[in-house]
Amino acid sequence: MKNSAFLPAFIMVLSIAFGISCMEIVEIPINEEPQKIMIEGRIHDGPGPYQVNVRTTTEIYATGDFPAVENAMVTISDDLGTVDTLLEVAPGVYETSLIQGAIGRSYSLDVKTGDKQYSASAEMKRVNPIDTLLYVYLDTIPFLDTGYYVIAVAQEAAGLGDYYRFLFYQNDSLYDDPNDIWYTDDRLADGNLAFFQFPYDVQLGDTVRIDVWSIEKPEYDYYYSLQSQANSAGNPFGSPPDNVKGNISNGALGFFGANAIRSSSVIIQ
Repeated sequence: MKNSAFLPAFIMVLSIAFGISCMEIVEIPINEEPQKIMIEGRIHDGPGPYQVNVRTTTEIYATGDFPAVENAMVTISDDLGTVDTLLEVAPGVYETSLIQGAIGRSYSLDVKTGDKQYSASAEMKRVNPIDTLLYVYLDTIPFLDTGYYVIAVAQEAAGLGDYYRFLFYQNDSLYDDPNDIWYTDDRLADGNLAFFQFPYDVQLGDTVRIDVWSIEKPEYDYYYSLQSQANSAGNPFGSPPDNVKGNISNGALGFFGANAIRSSSVIIQ
């Protein structure tokens, strides 16, 4: 009886072995998409300089970083007539020297490389400061590790149409995976005191910093698409992966944003 318990496993091994002997390698042709330009940049209401990264996509099986696009002509202008021509401070990395971000201003990004022109625009929306950061100790909540959890409290500005992103730093380390992108609108909190609890357990002595960004609806939709792609990865019933489209013209990937930023920190003690 003891040996018979291994019989199904033994038959399975034999089946796999015979199956392998009959297998034939089939190469599936993959249609390679042409290279696309990727542009990522933002301007905020803190001191500059601000950066714009210009790169290209790679082949499906390529490894390493995305290739930099050098010697591009990159400008950021505002609705007051300021035009800042960015300097290339590293391959594919372009930096401002003149323009200053401010709430209520609108900004335009223009990138020219070769005979291609790309553009985007963004308006810097308002954001209220974080009133306080609270933390609670949890040790009996299902699906949560034991530890301290931080709650941001802020007075949401009255008037619908505000969108926000939250960034969570633990001891200066940013949680930056696709599933760590926290964003919301003001439909359920318009004009009220709002509470936002983060799902990260921290410990005594840790320093936590929360940044809250004002974002526009297109940036809100961009993050939604990024997370939808991340959640469908590896899911056989999910939609096939595709490049997430941002707000850059002429088929470029990436996003250009204008964000007011407010920060608050707390030491867990």
